[in-house]
Amino acid sequence: RDVAAYVGDRFNLLGVEEIIVFLWGMQRLIVPGSLTSHFTSGLHQVLKIWPELQSSGQLSMQRLIQLSDVLVIVGQESSWHKDMIALQDLVIRDLSDSVQYCDADNLAELLEIWAGNEAFWRRYEDFSISIAKRLEELLLESSDLGGVFPVLQAALGCPGLHSSLPERIQQVLARALQGRGANDVERIRALLAGSPWERLCGELVESLVIAGETRAAGAAVEADQRLEEQRGPSVGSGPRHLSSQRQLRSKIELQAFLSGILSGPQDAGALLRALEVAAPLARR
Repeated sequence: RDVAAYVGDRFNLLGVEEIIVFLWGMQRLIVPGSLTSHFTSGLHQVLKIWPELQSSGQLSMQRLIQLSDVLVIVGQESSWHKDMIALQDLVIRDLSDSVQYCDADNLAELLEIWAGNEAFWRRYEDFSISIAKRLEELLLESSDLGGVFPVLQAALGCPGLHSSLPERIQQVLARALQGRGANDVERIRALLAGSPWERLCGELVESLVIAGETRAAGAAVEADQRLEEQRGPSVGSGPRHLSSQRQLRSKIELQAFLSGILSGPQDAGALLRALEVAAPLARR
C-alpha cells in the first residue's frame, strides 16, 4: 500500500509503458479489490498520455496484453465510466492491428482476458475478425496440432466470439481445419465437444472422413496389388476383392479383409493403410 500510494502520487512523472508495467505487477501482489481507486487513477493517466503513442508507435504486444489484463480486472471490480470505455476502445483498436503477429500462447492469453459475450465481440468486430484470421493462419502454418491447442482451449471460454463471426469468416476457419486432415479434425472435435465451436468441426467431419477413407482405400488397393505380386496366383480371396472402401459393409467383410492382410508379409506400410481403410467400419 505504501508503494502504491507513493507511485500513485507520481503517475504524471511516468511514461505509458512504466505505468502499465507497474499496474500489472501490483495487481498480482494484492488482494483483488483492495486498491481499485489506485488502478483507476493509473489507467486515467494512461488514457491522458495515450496520444503520445501515436507519434512514437504502438505499444508492444506484451504491453497491450498487460494493459488488457489490468483494464479487465478493474472493470470487474468497479463501475465503468466513459473514460475507461474510451481506453478500452483504444486498446482493442491497437490489438486488432497487432494480433496478426501473435504466437499461439499470446493469442490464447488474449482470448482468456477478453472472454466477453456476443455483444462485446459484435461491438469490436474488427478485433474478432483479426483473431479469427490469426487462428486460421496458425491452423495452416502449424505442423504440430499441439501448437494450436492453447488457442482452441481458450476459445472454449469465448462462445460469444463464435456466435459473432460472420458466415464468411466461419467458412475460412472451416477450410483451414479441413486442410489439416481427418485425424486432426477428429482431435479438434474431441477438444471442442459440447461447445458452439464443435458445430464448425461437425460440418467438416463427415466430408473429411469420406475423403480420408477414399484416399486410404486407394492406398490399400495399391498395397493389395503389391501383395498379389509377392504371393503369386495362390493368394486367397481376402483383400484383393476389396477394390474400394464401399465394399467394407459388414463385420464378416471386415474380418476377411484383416485376415487376408495378416496372412501375408508383415509390411508396416500395408498394415497401416489396411487399418485406415478398416477403421471407419470398425468405428460404426
